[in-house]
Amino acid sequence: MMELINSDNPINKILQLENFENVNIEIFYISITKTLDCIYKSCDILVKRDVEEWYLNHTITNLKTVKKEGDFNCFSYNNEISINGQIAVIDTKNQKGSIEENLGLMKKAIIDSEGEIGNQTKFHLLKINIESKDVYFGYYKGVKKQTAKRKYLWLIEGKNFQSVENKIVELGGNIDFIIFEEKIYVINPRNFEFAFLYSDHITEKRDENLKKITDIDIFKKDNDKDFFKDRASHHLMARGIAQIKDEDLKALKDNFNKRCEELLKIKNSIENEPEKEELLKSELGILIDLTNYIDFENNKIIFNEEDDPKPLLYLFQDKIMKSFLTEKVTTILAKHA
Repeated sequence: MMELINSDNPINKILQLENFENVNIEIFYISITKTLDCIYKSCDILVKRDVEEWYLNHTITNLKTVKKEGDFNCFSYNNEISINGQIAVIDTKNQKGSIEENLGLMKKAIIDSEGEIGNQTKFHLLKINIESKDVYFGYYKGVKKQTAKRKYLWLIEGKNFQSVENKIVELGGNIDFIIFEEKIYVINPRNFEFAFLYSDHITEKRDENLKKITDIDIFKKDNDKDFFKDRASHHLMARGIAQIKDEDLKALKDNFNKRCEELLKIKNSIENEPEKEELLKSELGILIDLTNYIDFENNKIIFNEEDDPKPLLYLFQDKIMKSFLTEKVTTILAKHA
């Protein structure tokens, strides 16, 4: 990981660029075909030099935001679910498997670039050649599609606009990953996974955490466990469940009974003063929903076949918070490590 500290590394040299005269730029739009003979197809696009220089400037600005306090904060990639202000490094020479294979297929597709950009193009690579070294910056930006709900126009003159019938490609945004020689520097793991067709580890970690949750003695019956696992296994919930840490599960085990006591108080408040139910819902939000999942006589979770697992998942992921300012209870999209 020390290579990014080295001033001779091409990525650092790109950061120091002031004159772009001897720098060559190419842009490759990559589509994922998933056919047996060809996973990736590539199309190189031609743009004017002013666009190339704009994109180079944009990428340098991006790199500067990634470089914290003068250094790149790198660590070895280990099926990361999330990365906070760091770069996860994959050395494909040492990490064999689908990532190494797909990197090779991606590079082959670039060499064999052909035809026009397909409608299924999802991402592109900005190739910067500096001192005979190639560095690829991955941006998960592809073709913008015309749809029944969205129409693109272009200005002809004054106030006159005309519908765009041709494909529109998008440039810019944040760098998702960088490729240099046999190494991949991951900045956005989700978009890296999309580009490299790599998500098995998310599923594995989800299943591992679901087992850990249901192994805790908090469910009333085996059916409750089974229904919960089945409903929580939906792919849209996978990443959130995969991010649950052992410390969250320990807190769940240690504090579940106390939380049940608090939820019982909420349930009793509503039953004793039903006229305040709407007020309590606005203040306590998801805690009201959680009362429907608890057998308070035994402090155990009850979960039916058609129940929504989200309220319980917010609890298990420790994503329920109380506002210091308003004292209202809300959920948060993500926890910071």
